[in-house]
Amino acid sequence: MAPRTHKTRSKSITQSARKAAKASRSVDQKVIDRNVMKSLVACVLEKEEEVKALGKERLPKEYYKKLITPFIQIIPTLSEKSLKNAVCYQKRKNLLQTVTRPTTANTQLIVTSHSHSSTEQTLLNDDNLSSNSKSKNKKGGRPNKEKHRIANITNCMAVNEITHMAMEVKDREGALTHTSFEKIVNEVRVKRNLPESFEIKRSTVKKRIQRNKLVVDAHLNHGGVDTPLAEVEPVFVEMVLCMSKLRQSLTSTEIMHLVNSSIEGTEYQRKLIEFKKIHKIEQMEDKLGKVGRNYMAGFMKRWGHLLSSTKAQKFELDRSRWTQYSNFKHMYDCIEDTLISCGLAEKLAEPVWMDQEGNIVEKQEDALGQKCTIRITHPEFCLVGDEVGSNTSQQGDGHVGGRRYIGPRGYVPQQKASKKDRKFTVIGLTNLKGEPVMCVVIIEGIARQLEVELGVDYSAHWEGSVEDADFIKKNTGPGKRFPGGPKCRFQGKEVPCFVRFHQSGGITGEILLDIFKTMEHYELFQRARQEGKTPFVLIDGHGSRFHLPFVQYINHPTTKYCVSIGVPYGTSFWQVGDSKEQNGCFKIATYRVKEEIMQERESLMMDTVGILPSDIMIIVKRSWDKSFARVEQNRKAIAERGWYPYNRNLLKNEEIRITMTEKESQEDMFLNMDRISSASSSSPCSSISELTDPSFDSFCTQGSSLVNRHGIKPTTLNLSSGMGMHVLKSIVRESDLAKAREEIEQQKKDGVRKKTLLKDMKKITAGNMVRCGEFVIGKPIEEWIYEKEMERRKLDEEKQERMKARLEARALKEKESLMKKEMREKQRQENEKKKKVAEEDKRKRQQEKSMARYDRALRIIQTKEKHTWKIKDYKTVLMCVKKKSDGRLPSTLHELSECYENWKDRNNGMIALGQTRADCNVVGNEIGEEAQESTDSNLHAEILSQD
Repeated sequence: MAPRTHKTRSKSITQSARKAAKASRSVDQKVIDRNVMKSLVACVLEKEEEVKALGKERLPKEYYKKLITPFIQIIPTLSEKSLKNAVCYQKRKNLLQTVTRPTTANTQLIVTSHSHSSTEQTLLNDDNLSSNSKSKNKKGGRPNKEKHRIANITNCMAVNEITHMAMEVKDREGALTHTSFEKIVNEVRVKRNLPESFEIKRSTVKKRIQRNKLVVDAHLNHGGVDTPLAEVEPVFVEMVLCMSKLRQSLTSTEIMHLVNSSIEGTEYQRKLIEFKKIHKIEQMEDKLGKVGRNYMAGFMKRWGHLLSSTKAQKFELDRSRWTQYSNFKHMYDCIEDTLISCGLAEKLAEPVWMDQEGNIVEKQEDALGQKCTIRITHPEFCLVGDEVGSNTSQQGDGHVGGRRYIGPRGYVPQQKASKKDRKFTVIGLTNLKGEPVMCVVIIEGIARQLEVELGVDYSAHWEGSVEDADFIKKNTGPGKRFPGGPKCRFQGKEVPCFVRFHQSGGITGEILLDIFKTMEHYELFQRARQEGKTPFVLIDGHGSRFHLPFVQYINHPTTKYCVSIGVPYGTSFWQVGDSKEQNGCFKIATYRVKEEIMQERESLMMDTVGILPSDIMIIVKRSWDKSFARVEQNRKAIAERGWYPYNRNLLKNEEIRITMTEKESQEDMFLNMDRISSASSSSPCSSISELTDPSFDSFCTQGSSLVNRHGIKPTTLNLSSGMGMHVLKSIVRESDLAKAREEIEQQKKDGVRKKTLLKDMKKITAGNMVRCGEFVIGKPIEEWIYEKEMERRKLDEEKQERMKARLEARALKEKESLMKKEMREKQRQENEKKKKVAEEDKRKRQQEKSMARYDRALRIIQTKEKHTWKIKDYKTVLMCVKKKSDGRLPSTLHELSECYENWKDRNNGMIALGQTRADCNVVGNEIGEEAQESTDSNLHAEILSQD
């Protein structure tokens, strides 16, 4: 036989695990559990009599669920099935019967040692499971595990009862005869409605009496042994539940770390080590004092009626902060006061139950939501609406109803889809009666396009000729070439579709203002204003709602609207436009209409098959009739969100109720317990306070009370480090936050927080409004927006002035810089001019100097004989023909003579020929330049000395 998987084990919820959960509760809690169960059973029996008097056979389907919802927090193990079983047991007059036990000390010790498991008293509460399941489940086939579990529990309870009765007979008569034993077995078989196949050996009973083991737990497959941590497991279970309520759910690995860190260094770790050594479960020393995967499998099996292993869902952080019970309750309270002040509702003398249609009913099970404190007298003047975004592309469209297509095996069916994207937004304004008031369509675009606004139905035929003056009029209307958008009928007036174009394809403050002006143009609420009533509109907190012209318009005496927002980040709960009856059905209908348009294009053999912008109104018109135009579905969505009737139904949502504080839980209990108290007058519980555990704090108690609640001292567990400390810190932090929320709610009621936050608020948003305790965009919000707008304009003016001053300073600085630049340029030009003049003068002086040198050299050549030349004469002559590469002139007469012989032919033999000054002008210039470029400072000094 294949081993069972972890998933199978987690689904296998044993009855002994449920009894262990009950046994772990304190004595006072058990008394409360029994009293509440008695009250609930009395209510069911009373209702059954009323139903039978009306000629019906059974109770409504959701009666049990509505009845037990307020008591789930008091009795965690309460379920529809347990209540049904208790009712059946009461019918057989066995609800309060208990089995007589021997009063010996040994028997008491045995029962005490099994306090964490299923005792005989708790097993008797499920005595009817066998007969009840057999009478209802008469199907053939292999019995499932639940039937095996019920049969095992029933047989175990019968054997325990037989053992006790046999013990009494033996004590009274001295021996247990075969006749007495058969009589006891037959009596129990008839009493518990057991089959004839049930039997038990007399030797088994005698062995139990001999061993003084009168009570045996009802395990699924075998007796087995109990975990040494059974005493503290309820604490771990409650910690896991606490973290789940805080949206910080733990994994199986984290639960193992929690258990290991909590028992580290305690008596329970020592018991665990001894348990593993005795049963040879673990060989490694470092793992003896820790639990593992096998323990987690058993843990989930024992507590499967409270815990389950599933995949987690990502929950937005901002949404988790705002979806608090206090926020939704405050929203309902504020809007209730607003409806009364608008003259659209009246306060009831006493809260009453109402059904979905708004009719007053006597019983809670016939009602929807909580008790209604007001009655909306004019639901037709209360509007709700929300944006629904869509586009012409089919890329993101889902499968309508899980539709499947048939194709060859191994082939994936494919469909043609249009990729042309054009965004558009639809707002369906609906009153609380479910009647559509106006259809608003906002199409992506900059300029108005008539064919897009009217829509083009290519399957319709033309009427008349294009040249006709009334051609557009003839072809405009339902079923024609230009069908237009959906039209609504409200207060006997036809309201056409409101169409606007915007580059984003979404709502803006200007468009929202035009919507309200259009409603005033058609005088939709003229009768309400004549009767002195103010129309009410419920929308979300989008930024366009705080556009100053819009806020001023809705607060003007002649065009006053009472516009209210809801809880931010919680629109999926309270917004009617987000319901599946409107938003969901509209999106599904658009998917279908797009497919129909694609098929029509193909059947018409059109060149352009994709979805065009002119098809937007066709999509909206066909989808409107299947979503926003359905009155009954709209009324259902409105009632389920607690708006009409005003039953505050969202306050019964489990996701919202888990954030309730202790005070809010008690207030809700008082509101819904009046019927239970009156129906259970014969119950030992005489007041509501007896049904409430004072230590119960909505799973958000601090560490010490959490442990003390289960009869365990705080010092017996290690909660000062590791995972245990982390869990307790999270629980305490949530408890502190709950207390802080209570204080904030009280400040909101006193008006202190509102004034402070309005004064300190820097930007108007839906979140800031709700923090201030405001849900209505009224005069205070208008004044604040106007004040901030004036401040903003003043800041803009100051900014403009500063910008202007900076521009002027910059211009002046640039002008000065330009003037300086011009002056520098002028100075540069003058300096260049002076430099050129200086260079020219220098060149002339050098030329004159060079020519003077040549004159002296020629004079020496012409006037003196060569053999009479001295060193000075040689140097004067050689300097005229010397080059840079020649180096320094020699210092002796002989060497100078040799240089003269070698250099005399330079410059066309000028020296040898003895040219005159006039003939050597050009040559002198060249030689002068060479002499100027010479780097030999000594030579220049020598020449100057010769001059």
